[in-house]
Amino acid sequence: MKPRHKKTERQKLVAKLDNVIKELVRIRDEWTCQNCGKKFDPRDRSSLCSAHTAHIIGKGSGGYRLRWDLLNVVLLCHHCHINVFHQSGKGIEEWLKAKFPARGQYLELLKAKPPLKFTDSELAEMLKMFQEKLRELQ
Repeated sequence: MKPRHKKTERQKLVAKLDNVIKELVRIRDEWTCQNCGKKFDPRDRSSLCSAHTAHIIGKGSGGYRLRWDLLNVVLLCHHCHINVFHQSGKGIEEWLKAKFPARGQYLELLKAKPPLKFTDSELAEMLKMFQEKLRELQ
């Protein structure tokens, strides 16, 4: 067996930020797929697997500037996320522009900017801010 790779502090911060963003998006979108309207039960553990938080502008394309921007993430059911947007070739960006025009314009402006790289202390500060916001919503 290969030895386990130990996560760096930065990797741990990134993972925590990703998890907080997922939870904030699920609450904001009221545990409802934003494409087809399917509702999820937050008390049902299987909903965590079925309710996907999807980036409009992918993490690779938008870099850290958009990775944790709540306006760049939506809640989708597994079917819509994988079959409608990934496999069908239907663009999630075009869908967003039609459904949420202001968000689409906002993301277009940010996408045009160069990617940002945050320091560890900036990531820690963002994590605190998002955790506070999550506590307020719960």
